[in-house]
Amino acid sequence: MPANQRRARLTSRLSSFRNYGLILGLALIWIAFDIRTDGIFLSQRNLGNLGVQTAITGIAAVSAVMLIVTRNFDLSVGSAVALVGVILAELTITANWPLLPAMGVAVVVGVAMGLWQGWVVARLAVPSFIVTLAG
Repeated sequence: MPANQRRARLTSRLSSFRNYGLILGLALIWIAFDIRTDGIFLSQRNLGNLGVQTAITGIAAVSAVMLIVTRNFDLSVGSAVALVGVILAELTITANWPLLPAMGVAVVVGVAMGLWQGWVVARLAVPSFIVTLAG
């Protein structure tokens, strides 16, 4: 067998391992946790709870990835999520607002924060690292 074919076959195997290695590692971790928790970890209820709890992180990660692809940084994702959460909690608990109007105000404040930082980056040409660090 020529060297080029051997190299191509080896590259294909390594590529396949890279593609499935993460899935294999995740499966091993899940199995270990399931054994340690006597079958509770992989229960429908627990997996549903994990999905709900990681949704906010997933949403924040998608927006961060979109910025990183464009060679920008957003260091204020956590503070924006916290600001929106605090506003929603203050309006619903302290001010006794109904949930939907409080959610609307909280979202508007979050969007306003993003628009302000975006305007400073785009119009004033301040690096996004500095603007979002200040945010």
